[in-house]
Amino acid sequence: MQHPPYTLSVITDEFSPRLEDGIAFAVEEGLTTVDVRSIDAVNFLSLDRPAQERVARQIKAAGLKVGCLATPLLKWAAPGKEAATMGDQFGFDAGGRSTEDLYGDAFEAAALLGTRNLRIFSFLTV
Repeated sequence: MQHPPYTLSVITDEFSPRLEDGIAFAVEEGLTTVDVRSIDAVNFLSLDRPAQERVARQIKAAGLKVGCLATPLLKWAAPGKEAATMGDQFGFDAGGRSTEDLYGDAFEAAALLGTRNLRIFSFLTV
């Protein structure tokens, strides 16, 4: 039975907070794709644009593609609800941005990384 080709990917910060270590691991393991969430314990959406551009260049220079930008979008209580805990925010700081602005920033960041895939949440429920 033949299987369709699959893309395996690793979230770089699952291996190490340092992007360089996550990239090295992916290359050593023969992966072609990484997922991006946080760099040096700072969420990608909390990095300034020059830092985001550096990350994109480093990944591309290693011959890798980004499969998904793992965002913290909707990892907060739903409107009119409360959450007992916010969970691990992986270095995310909204910085006073509205939800609409955060979505726009995430779309721009994904485009910069060359991916159309965003991981989001479905609000916190506990």
